[in-house]
Amino acid sequence: MTELQVLHIVPRWSDGGATPTILSEAKHARDSGSGIRHRALTLEPGGSLALVKEALRLGLRLHVAPAPAEEAKIVEAAHVVVLHFWNTPSLRCFLDRWRGTPLRWMVHAHVNGVHQPQRLPPMLVSSACHAVLTSPLPNGIATPPGVTVIPAPADLVAVGEVGADTERGSIMHTGTLNVFKLSPHFVTLHAPVADAADPILVIGSGGDEERFQAEASDLGVAEGFRWLGFRSDLRASFASTRLLSYPVSSFSYASSDRVIQFAQSAGVPVLVQRDAPVAYLVRDGVTGILAADLDDFQRKLVAISRREIDLPERRMVAQAAWVDHDPAPKLAKLQLIYRTIEAEVARPVDDGFPDLLSWIDYQVGDVTELQGARRPPLSELRDDSVLARHQRWACEGGLAQYVNAFPGLADCLRWVNG
Repeated sequence: MTELQVLHIVPRWSDGGATPTILSEAKHARDSGSGIRHRALTLEPGGSLALVKEALRLGLRLHVAPAPAEEAKIVEAAHVVVLHFWNTPSLRCFLDRWRGTPLRWMVHAHVNGVHQPQRLPPMLVSSACHAVLTSPLPNGIATPPGVTVIPAPADLVAVGEVGADTERGSIMHTGTLNVFKLSPHFVTLHAPVADAADPILVIGSGGDEERFQAEASDLGVAEGFRWLGFRSDLRASFASTRLLSYPVSSFSYASSDRVIQFAQSAGVPVLVQRDAPVAYLVRDGVTGILAADLDDFQRKLVAISRREIDLPERRMVAQAAWVDHDPAPKLAKLQLIYRTIEAEVARPVDDGFPDLLSWIDYQVGDVTELQGARRPPLSELRDDSVLARHQRWACEGGLAQYVNAFPGLADCLRWVNG
């Protein structure tokens, strides 16, 4: 079997998104003797130093923001090019540079592709040799032909041993702390169970920590929360946690959250809304509890806090998590897809958008609706219509990101600086 050179295109070598998946693939390819060699090309400089070191340890070659001529050499030398879709200006520029070029390429989408501005362009999917989604499409939408659903693999071995069941233990949330992923209702949902003697542990960062903290203070429950910031190693935290509380935003685009997989493999059950994009990762009563809506979420959270609901045993949660989330079958599926693409005819890269403004129109929509959507108070963001406008303006792939990346857009959208 000839060695297969797979090149991963990512916006940035960061802690989230595609980076952990690529590292898992490189490790699995090395350990399994698959004959596949992975490389990664990042379109932006910077990122996670810890994950750069991990790439070096695994022998994964990184090409960081190369010049166009060098980028062309790297891309053209690859047998398979994997475009990890995340709606960023750097990825948009990459598509412009390579539009119409025949490559053996696939799209690996790390967003659920439903709401603006994180919609997956249909032409990008249909033009590729293959497409992989990290979560099923919502509302029972059928997976299109040529598309495979493979939840993002998580290195469950790194979680460590499962702790013993105990009546003690904290309620914890860990994840990205912004209103596009974490529900703007987070503080009000937890206020009834926020106890200074046994505070809610909140781990993570994301830009909206101060808004959540200020609301907790306004409600007089500041001492009932402990904001611990970003942590790369969650093993000790999971060992002392009874429940991972996970109320996600109505417009969350996180599609295959590794935190849920890590928590469950450590024996920690997860509470999440039934209609959340990540709810498919939870088996009700087995690896967690599904709530019908946010009102039901709060009722269940209060009942769990009062020990009125029996949580699944940690050992059983961990065993079920390995059945549900074992990374080996996922990585084997990806390897098979790469081998299949290698044997296919190259296909031109195309996202269906001839210019930047048409792309923005698809991803963001009518920009005149976004005036005043820059940073509404947290209380206003509990209105889904306000949150939707704010997301289109401010989140990853939102209009603000493109205005910052392409200053010339201000000439087309003069009200932006008004």
